[in-house]
Amino acid sequence: MKKLIVASAALLASAQASLAEVCTYGESCGEYPPPTNVPEISAQGSIAALAVVGVITLLAWERRRRQA
Repeated sequence: MKKLIVASAALLASAQASLAEVCTYGESCGEYPPPTNVPEISAQGSIAALAVVGVITLLAWERRRRQA
């Protein structure tokens, strides 16, 4: 029962944020600044970064294995 109450409270808290007033471009949103553009992350760049991390991890693992 306690988990149900906590889950319900979390759901209500997140729902209030999603029901907040939505401002369109050019309107005043009160104290909130206007939205800004952010760069998109391409899938190719993400996969390349994961590949680099994987290779470094495997090289470190192999080096430690050979030293043991």
